[in-house]
Order: sequence, then structure tokens, then C-alpha cells
Amino acid sequence: VVYGTVRKQADADALAAGGVIRPVVLDVSRPEDVTAAVDRIGGELRAEGRRLSAVVNNAGLTGMDRTRLLKTEVVGAEHYERVFNTNVMGMVQVTEAFLPLLKVASGRVVNIGSYFGSFAPGIPPFAPYIASKHAVEGLTDVWR
Repeated sequence: VVYGTVRKQADADALAAGGVIRPVVLDVSRPEDVTAAVDRIGGELRAEGRRLSAVVNNAGLTGMDRTRLLKTEVVGAEHYERVFNTNVMGMVQVTEAFLPLLKVASGRVVNIGSYFGSFAPGIPPFAPYIASKHAVEGLTDVWR
């Protein structure tokens, strides 16, 4: 069984139509969504006598939708907060929340980072994304 998380119901409907992936609407930056996802997935797996083998942390956003046109050398803190809430804190919250289910099956956590987690071009509007991907790399190294 494969669960796929999406942020929009329309995307969930499209996944469900394929009949292969079980969609879960989840915005990783919202703790209540994470809790609901764990409750649903854990409940379904228990009811079916299955275990959780892996969590793939792939949620992410660049933040460029709001920063690309800024004519400034420093991008405001609100842009960092938005990007870090998804790219870093979301990954931490999802991992922490699913860890009890993963431990039952000796499951794995897979974190998807970015090339920008090890490279930092001097482009100010990219700064929140680049900083968040460096954080993902650091956390992944620590969690090994």
C-alpha cells in the first residue's frame, strides 16, 4: 500500500482516480494535518494488519512565488518562516509523528533534499530555500 500526500483536495481526487496510491490531504506546516494523517494511516494499517515501512519527506517550497521580484539584498524574516515551516519544521513534525509506526516495522525515513543543500549561490531571493535545504542536510546527517 502506498500513501501519497498532497495539499489540495483536487490533487487527492486525481490520485484516487488512478486507483494505485491512497491520497492523504496534508499540509506539513499544519500540526493538525499531521496528526490527522497519522491517525488515518495508522488506523488503516492496523485494520489491515499492515505496518508502515517508510516515510519519504518530500514536501517543499522555494518561496520564490513571493520573493523573486524583490529588489532587496535581504529577504524578510516572513519569507524564511514560511519556507522553513514547510521544508524543515514540516519534515521534523512528520518524522516525529510517524516514528512510533515506523519503529514497529523497523521502517525507514527518507529525506529528499536539494542540490542547494550543499551549494549556495549568491542570489538573495533564493536565500530562504537554500538555508532550509542546508538545514535538511544537517538534520539528515544527525538522524542517520
